[in-house]
Amino acid sequence: MLDCKYPDVGLTVHPSGTLNVCCNMQNHNSEGTHISEIDDLEEYFYSTKMDKWRENFSEGWEKFVGCQNCKGPNKVYPSSLKFDRAYGLQFLEMSTSNVCNQQCVMCSSSFSSKWNKIEELFNRSPSKTYSFSDKDIEKVIKVLPRLKKLMLKGGEPFADQRNLIILEALSIVNPDCKLVIVTNGQRVSKGFINVLKKLTNVNVRVSIDGLGKRYEWIRGGDFKELEDTINLLAYTLLKPLETCPTASIYNWFYMDDLKSYIEDSICLNLDSRWPTQIVTYPKWCAPQLLLKQEDLDISSIKIKSYYSESAVEDFKKYTKVMNNVRGFDVDIRGPML
Repeated sequence: MLDCKYPDVGLTVHPSGTLNVCCNMQNHNSEGTHISEIDDLEEYFYSTKMDKWRENFSEGWEKFVGCQNCKGPNKVYPSSLKFDRAYGLQFLEMSTSNVCNQQCVMCSSSFSSKWNKIEELFNRSPSKTYSFSDKDIEKVIKVLPRLKKLMLKGGEPFADQRNLIILEALSIVNPDCKLVIVTNGQRVSKGFINVLKKLTNVNVRVSIDGLGKRYEWIRGGDFKELEDTINLLAYTLLKPLETCPTASIYNWFYMDDLKSYIEDSICLNLDSRWPTQIVTYPKWCAPQLLLKQEDLDISSIKIKSYYSESAVEDFKKYTKVMNNVRGFDVDIRGPML
């Protein structure tokens, strides 16, 4: 039986506002409570609803359909083992909104508001743009003093000023709390830079999935701006940033180049898990569905092929659509200068 402590030590708030056991659990398999429906996060954590999750997990998480992501390449349960169950609520991972300033090819409007206007081009219905209310922010601030770790995701954390309110409060009530911010590295305001200087244990993780034009095609951002932001944040924190690359069909044959770039940078650290994540959805971005084993094995990343002709057809179709959105074509095997 594999252990997972997340139900015993923390909560995750999905960009839609739904409360969940962890970021890897599929949202439709969560308990379903919305942050707007509760009065107090700590009370919810010790509620009978969460007690039920803890009871179920005591017999092993592997049996739950919602936990199937941890059976694949994108495992998160090992990171829960460092926490002490006896302390109770100590970890909060959250997205205050799905507001984002990028339109990553492997994303959707559930996690990026910029996807709303193009979602239908990919035969999907757009999700509503959601943001925490002022009352929801107050619920978060109330539990900050007891946290050992706070993780901000998105959307894009630096694109949502609600996160600045939370960090200002954290700097006052719990400045030594471990803070992890997962960012796309496109623009950081002076307000965020100033508050980061007030915190003592900050870990910024930057999502970088390619170099130059390949990065710009995959994420829809500006690579030069990414490099400038990395330099600014590393200078502010006086240490290198962590990296959290996502492998997809669009960078599969160039992940080793990206790894060398990170290793050579004085402003970046290579994540202990390489890559941090491998795309499994949408299927037309997933390398294990689009490449046969001999092509997968060209990369130093080792995964098993589940080649799918239907996924390949969707890949051809939607890559053309995204080429039009970007204004230039991607080349998955050839260089992109």
